[in-house]
Amino acid sequence: MSSSENVGEKQLQQNIFDGIKSFYEAILENAQDGIWISDKNDMIFYANPGMEKIAGVPRDKITGNIVTRDFPKETTEEFLKFYQKARNTLKPVWYEVRVKTPAGRNTWQNGWMTPRIDSKGNFNGMIVNIRDVTERVNTEFKLISSESKYKQLVETASDAIYLMDEEGLVVESNMEACKSMGYSKDEIIGLSIDKIDKNFDLNKFREFWKDKKFNSTFIIESVHITKNGKEIPVEVSTKKFKIEGKIFFYGIIRDITERKNTIQELELYRENLENLVKERTKELETKNEELERFNKLFVGREFRIKELKEQIKVLTEQIPH
Repeated sequence: MSSSENVGEKQLQQNIFDGIKSFYEAILENAQDGIWISDKNDMIFYANPGMEKIAGVPRDKITGNIVTRDFPKETTEEFLKFYQKARNTLKPVWYEVRVKTPAGRNTWQNGWMTPRIDSKGNFNGMIVNIRDVTERVNTEFKLISSESKYKQLVETASDAIYLMDEEGLVVESNMEACKSMGYSKDEIIGLSIDKIDKNFDLNKFREFWKDKKFNSTFIIESVHITKNGKEIPVEVSTKKFKIEGKIFFYGIIRDITERKNTIQELELYRENLENLVKERTKELETKNEELERFNKLFVGREFRIKELKEQIKVLTEQIPH
């Protein structure tokens, strides 16, 4: 092969190398995530524009720094634990940590730390990609806080509360449900509907919900059976809804024993009152009948007296004077 051919081959290889380099540089420069690369001495020699945006400072304020030495403690305190792990194991490590950026912003960041390994298998630097997930983490914290408050509200509710799946099995309940039914939390989880409600087995449960709309509340009365077999009349406020595509049902259960007893007492009072009215009405009718007979007798006697007076008058007129 001539020298001119060698030069041409080398130029071709260089062109290919330059093309590949430009391709990857374009990817790095346009990536939305932050990316920086360190050498075997942990000095950052490259940072992309995405890293500038996350850090809040120009990239030349990032490059040239030793990762393990030149950044404030609040910036690298949690981060370095993962960095050292990746460095020591020579394996990629996923991280999610709190970081105070060089610009002073408190953030949550995550990503991969991928060790660079030389031909002898030694550490040769680190490629770190960084994503700012502050908004997502803050939202999660708010949800967790909200969930915690909600759970506390549920646990301290005076009514029993159940969450059931499509198979009519209890997947969650509050302490009042356990207390009122006589079960421990472990015992009540997984309990089937027919062990709780006298009027529902799984088929009736499914039939009841078959045509019901999601997120519509229904009020029903039923009878719950405690662990020791006691029957409790209850009012159930219940709803069908979805969580991540799965159908669930919740019920807020109120013991209406006192209400039922009050209704029974009122019903008994009403019946007694009706019976008393009937008795008094019958007595009144009897008195009226007696009065009617007396009136008839009185009228008849008056009529007879008048008749006798007329006869006496006639007889008196017939007597000669």
